[in-house]
This record gives sequence, structure tokens and C-alpha cells, in this order.
Amino acid sequence: MIGYQQQAVTAKLNAIQVDGLRERHFDRHVDTFVTVAVDGEQQFQTEVVPQCLQPKWTFKEHINL
Repeated sequence: MIGYQQQAVTAKLNAIQVDGLRERHFDRHVDTFVTVAVDGEQQFQTEVVPQCLQPKWTFKEHINL
């Protein structure tokens, strides 16, 4: 299952538009992706949301890219 999730993340990373280091916008037409840093290591989490929500997350703290 983990391997499948990694492939899905790799396949859909192009949906992420990065604006600077702190703010990320997500394409409402695909599964949305939230990136978070844990102990300096970047982790990926995925969440499926209805298209009508047009999600947007803003990160207050610095994100290590």
C-alpha cells in the first residue's frame, strides 16, 4: 500500500503550484496534496476533497524544500 501511495504522489506532484516557501495552492480538479516538514524531513500527505471547495492552505512557518 505504501508503494502505491508513493507512486500516486509522484504522478500528481505537477498539480502543486508553489508560491514562495510558505504558501501553496492546489488544483481543485485533482486530489489535493498537503506538504509538511517533520524534524527537517519533508513528508507528503494526501487528502481527497470535493472539487467545489477549492482548497487553499497557507503555512505560517518556514518549509524546508
